[in-house]
Amino acid sequence: MGSAAGLFVPRRQLFVAQPVIQLPTIPNIWRPSVNGAGYLYPSLPEYTILHASRGNATDVETEYQNTVGWAQNPANELGWTWTIGERKYARHLAYDRYLYNAYDASRKALAAEFAQAREWWGVTQGQVEAFCAAWYEAWLFYGKRLPLLFFTHSEVEAWGWTRLVSGKTDVFSFRSPLADELRARILRQLASMGVTA
Repeated sequence: MGSAAGLFVPRRQLFVAQPVIQLPTIPNIWRPSVNGAGYLYPSLPEYTILHASRGNATDVETEYQNTVGWAQNPANELGWTWTIGERKYARHLAYDRYLYNAYDASRKALAAEFAQAREWWGVTQGQVEAFCAAWYEAWLFYGKRLPLLFFTHSEVEAWGWTRLVSGKTDVFSFRSPLADELRARILRQLASMGVTA
């Protein structure tokens, strides 16, 4: 705008400082499923299923390595998106593809297999960080449109979304408060990465 003397006075610009988002550096590997490329999702995945490996290892690292190996074992008929270890993850499928891991619910969901041999192991903070780094990658793949919905295998089975029932308790038993706690931890971690509803 001009001043009274006809001189140009530039309008002062106001800049609002944006928070700096620090994304965790999480090692990851590509280990394609033995069951092939999988099936194309019919639409945007509606949620993410939280599974647990329930193997026989006595520590998270061995359970992680065994679960990654199982994803590539010809005897395995199932498939999932990621195996989640302690601050690391392995991806087994392209983000627009699925294999069966929770019967009918598989067609609508990404799937994470946490290295958790026993329910009482819980899920470590390092595993939460690894899962969120993996999920963040898928979120970007889908143009930041993935819903922030995370359900345990035991929940989707109890709600009838799988159609068939096999008595699953992963990641935590149905109605366990630990499932809600895990969801809250995931959402806090994602929020720290700039992902909010």
